[in-house]
Amino acid sequence: MRQELLRQKLDGKSSLQSRRSAKFPDILKPEKMPESMQKIDIKKLPTRVESEIKRMLDEVNVENIVLAECECKEKNVWIVGAEIPIILFSSQLLKEINEQKFLGIVAHEIGHLAAPNKSKMEDILGITMSTYLHAMIIARGTLMEKIKAAKNMLLLSLEAIKQTKKLLKEWRKEEYEADLFAAKMGHGKGLIEALKKEWSELGLLKKALQLIFNGTHPPPPKRIKRIMNFLKEHEEVDA
Repeated sequence: MRQELLRQKLDGKSSLQSRRSAKFPDILKPEKMPESMQKIDIKKLPTRVESEIKRMLDEVNVENIVLAECECKEKNVWIVGAEIPIILFSSQLLKEINEQKFLGIVAHEIGHLAAPNKSKMEDILGITMSTYLHAMIIARGTLMEKIKAAKNMLLLSLEAIKQTKKLLKEWRKEEYEADLFAAKMGHGKGLIEALKKEWSELGLLKKALQLIFNGTHPPPPKRIKRIMNFLKEHEEVDA
């Protein structure tokens, strides 16, 4: 009964309501998922969906992946895990997407596995720890030690800003690369539709902030434009 509901959900006809606990992948703890989370059996998805996921995993040389959903008011999707990648959908998002959007989103997340994350988050963490230690010196050291520590803290702060900008730029690049992977795998149109829906549901203030400031993700209009350009070059949309 559950799998039939899932099939209907991917066709945009229904939403999955039943909940039951399932074993968490070993890479994540605790051993069992919280009641608000549930593993999705890929083998019991519609045949086309299962085969497409397998084809994309073969493309990035990944043997296995886990799909799961969680009770979350936010409409979002995340990829987590290391040895076993896990694509985690919010239940709210799953209720509103059809098969085409589902595959577009999954293709994007699998695209992150094609080029492992090269970001240097540990650099920023190291700078943060050094800043904390200098702050301790300022609080407890001698006058000369405080002056030297204050100077070093200023330099560390400037370096932290520089590294953060580089990190955010790298993350945005990775998002574009994952979008391109989805398009290459034939799921660009589905991803575009998902991005259009995401953008349409944002308020004017959030849209403005995304367009003005450079965050971890490029704003959907920029991502859509790049995907559209790729599809036009490969004659998958009308010029």
